[in-house]
Amino acid sequence: MKNVMIAVLVLFASVTLVQAQETPSPATDQATPAMQDDKVKIQPEDLPEAVQNVIEGDNTSYAGWEIDEAFHYTKTDVYEVKLTQGSESKTLKLDAEGNVIEEESDE
Repeated sequence: MKNVMIAVLVLFASVTLVQAQETPSPATDQATPAMQDDKVKIQPEDLPEAVQNVIEGDNTSYAGWEIDEAFHYTKTDVYEVKLTQGSESKTLKLDAEGNVIEEESDE
């Protein structure tokens, strides 16, 4: 009888420990897409003047390119601009002062 009671107590304790362990669900491990994504579509005319000058200025390497889309990363204050010229397209990332951070040709 003593062995049965010990076995029952061990079984009960192990079930309790297993239930007490919390397994994180995939939804709680990762931030929701809305929290991760700070990319907001904006109108080209809403780009900072310094960014517009880099793209639309006559003496820049982007003269003749048209702004197709513009986005603002609000958390990092970076602007992404998709440009087109004929069948060519490229994406620029610039800071608010108009400094090009990244240039990527879209193929």
